[in-house]
Amino acid sequence: MDSKMQTGLLLVLGPIISALGWFVFYPANGSDSAQAMAADLMGDPDVAKVGILLGFGGMIATLMGLINISRKMLLAGGAGASYANIATFLNMALIALLLTGTGLELGVTEATSAQGGVTLMGVSKAVGDPLSIPLGIALILIGVAIAREKSFHVAVAAFGVVVGALLVISVPGLIFEAGSDVAQAVQIAGWMGFMLNGIVLGVSKLRAD
Repeated sequence: MDSKMQTGLLLVLGPIISALGWFVFYPANGSDSAQAMAADLMGDPDVAKVGILLGFGGMIATLMGLINISRKMLLAGGAGASYANIATFLNMALIALLLTGTGLELGVTEATSAQGGVTLMGVSKAVGDPLSIPLGIALILIGVAIAREKSFHVAVAAFGVVVGALLVISVPGLIFEAGSDVAQAVQIAGWMGFMLNGIVLGVSKLRAD
């Protein structure tokens, strides 16, 4: 499998797998409290494990695809290299954080006490809630790099910048009141946009000459 095919498949399949995990199998609501989420995960641990592995695994696959795109621009040394450089480091750090989140939430499903599950879930939320800030910044930087390099259609670059901005402002309590309808709508739009952005980039990569 060549690198173009690998990158395209990671970006197309990653978001689909992640969406399947979070929206079909994951039994908890990410906007709920740590106590409520821990109770949901511990109440159906087998299904929760499938959702956790698919959800986090798909996100990690998507970030690997984004790293391949930014690394290629970095190695080419073109006009977008400096932006791609920062995006590459951010996405590498995000993969480490997602692996940490995976371990914490799997730990919740195996917790032997309610308090233990809540504690682990609280740490997971503390790690995961602000995750969209560096992720959004990375998408913005990749979008700018793509626009400078003209490696994809300008609309693809613009979409990445818009999605990145939505992710940054979607952090609970940063701009909008945590738990409000507006905050939840922006958060959903940001994460759905992240998945769609990956698919668009992946399809564009697979169709490239």
